[in-house]
Amino acid sequence: MSKDIVAISQECCDPALSGISPWEALANAIIIQAVRDYRTYAMGYGEFAESQRRLILKFFRSEYFAKLTSVDPEVLIHMLGAEENKNKRKRKKVADRVDEGCYSVKQAAELAGIRADKIYRAIRERRLRAHKINGIYQILREDLEKFKNQRKRGGAN
Repeated sequence: MSKDIVAISQECCDPALSGISPWEALANAIIIQAVRDYRTYAMGYGEFAESQRRLILKFFRSEYFAKLTSVDPEVLIHMLGAEENKNKRKRKKVADRVDEGCYSVKQAAELAGIRADKIYRAIRERRLRAHKINGIYQILREDLEKFKNQRKRGGAN
């Protein structure tokens, strides 16, 4: 299975292209959406993301899934797990290698003397410039200094 399951979604979900019945196309679309959802929640953190991942895994192992496809659910789960581990290693590598002159959100919060959620809020509200690389924010030293100066001048939030 060298092809990515989502990459072949157009081939297997369009009855006109693949020559399959509309019901098979619907079954394929359901499975592909479950895979996409799993990937989305695999990148998330917290209780909600974890509970959604467990529900999707339960779906993959269900009788309903077996009726939709002949794909071995354990092979699919194994492939998604390997993909998830690869992505986690990639994000960790980036986190460990925060460039010289850049700070992570946690480091920026410590240097600014505020909580990390305040840093995230400032980024979201565009009061603090940050670059998101592989899902991890990097904040340039000069941008953090500007932010700290704004807070000192009375823009503290």
